[in-house]
Amino acid sequence: MEDELNPDEQEVLETLAEEDTTNEEDTTNEGEKEEDTTNEEVDKLKKENEELAKKNKQLFERAKKTEQKTNDGMSNRDVLVLAKSDIHQDDIDDVLEYAKFKNISVAEAIKSPVVKSIINEHQSERETLQATHTRKSARGSSQVTGEDILIKAETTGEVPDSEEDLQRMFMARQKRKK
Repeated sequence: MEDELNPDEQEVLETLAEEDTTNEEDTTNEGEKEEDTTNEEVDKLKKENEELAKKNKQLFERAKKTEQKTNDGMSNRDVLVLAKSDIHQDDIDDVLEYAKFKNISVAEAIKSPVVKSIINEHQSERETLQATHTRKSARGSSQVTGEDILIKAETTGEVPDSEEDLQRMFMARQKRKK
């Protein structure tokens, strides 16, 4: 076939063949450059991804710690447990101190027999105080007896100032001797 082509055609074919060889070399070089650039970019993106993952982990742990330690070291769950429980305001500090001392949650502290006994004791004291303070009648001043004056003189060494109190103390002492 080469014999049939005229010299101009043959020259064109040779030029095209040379251009194809040059284009293949250029394409190969460009592919290598693209691979190098792509590998560099991938490495760079991997490093950025690792850094972002570390920052994300740190932020997540900080947020978690902040969430856990709100309201004077109590978690949100502890606050809810205290709000829903039937614990008197005066007993809340005891529950919190016990939970902190034992390093347990507030819910566990409330279920503890120690805390239950403390709460029950305080509740009975409050009920007793409530019962004794419900009387609204006016009380008159009580008169100090000779026996009271005598006991006070024996324990503290104080002698009454008035003549009347001295006589009552003397009479109380006379009654004891009989």
